[in-house]
Amino acid sequence: MLYRVGVNDIESGNWVAWVLSLDGCFSRGATRDDAVEGVPEAVTAYFRWLQHHDPEFVPPHAVIEFIVAEDIRSLALPDGYYANAFFDDDRKPITADDAARVRRLLGYTRQDLISVISRISPEQMDRPIEAEVRGCLRRVIRHVASAEWWYCDRLDLAFDWEEMPSDTLSSLERTRAHFLTLLPRLVGDERLVEKRNEKWSARKLARRALWHEIVHTRQIERYLRAMN
Repeated sequence: MLYRVGVNDIESGNWVAWVLSLDGCFSRGATRDDAVEGVPEAVTAYFRWLQHHDPEFVPPHAVIEFIVAEDIRSLALPDGYYANAFFDDDRKPITADDAARVRRLLGYTRQDLISVISRISPEQMDRPIEAEVRGCLRRVIRHVASAEWWYCDRLDLAFDWEEMPSDTLSSLERTRAHFLTLLPRLVGDERLVEKRNEKWSARKLARRALWHEIVHTRQIERYLRAMN
C-alpha cells in the first residue's frame, strides 16, 4: 500500500514525517532523513496500536510503500517560535467519517495518557526533571491540556481561558470535552486562518491535536521509567 507523507521540521533538530492518510501516524527524527526512514516502522507500530485498542481491527497485509509528497521547512520567527507546516492535505474539509475516526482515535490517545498518569505517584508528579523546560510531570500534563485549548483558539473556537480549571486532570477533561463538542461543527469547515505567519484549518487542528497527545504521552512514560 502506498502512503503519502508530508515532512517538516517542528523545531531545530526535531523532524516529523506525517503519514497523511493515517490520522495520528508519524515518524520522528533528529534529521529529515531519520524521520523519513522511520515511516515503515511507524506505520507498522500504528497498526499494532490500533489493534491494541480494537482487537477486531485487521491491518492491511500489503507491503508498506510511501512517497514524500510534501517537504516543508518551518518558519523560525524572531521570538523562537516555529510556524509549522501547512500541507495541501490540510486544506481538505473534514468529512463526517473523518470526524468519527478522529473522535475514536482521541479516545485511544486519552486512554493511553490516563494509563500512564495513573502510575505516577504524588511525589513523582512534582519532582523536578533536569533539562525539562516545564520542570515536572504535572506541568507537562498541564501543557497537554493548554495546547489543545491553543489549537482550538487558532480557529477562534476555544472557550474563555478563565474557564480553564486549575486542577491538572480537570483541565485535561475540560479541554477534551470542548474539543469533542467541536468536531461535528468542523465537518465541512473550509476556513483557512493565518495567525503568527502560521496557517490553520480544521484538518490541521485535528492532525496536531492527535500528534501532540501521543508525543507527550510517550515523553511522560519515558520520564516515569527513568524515575522508577
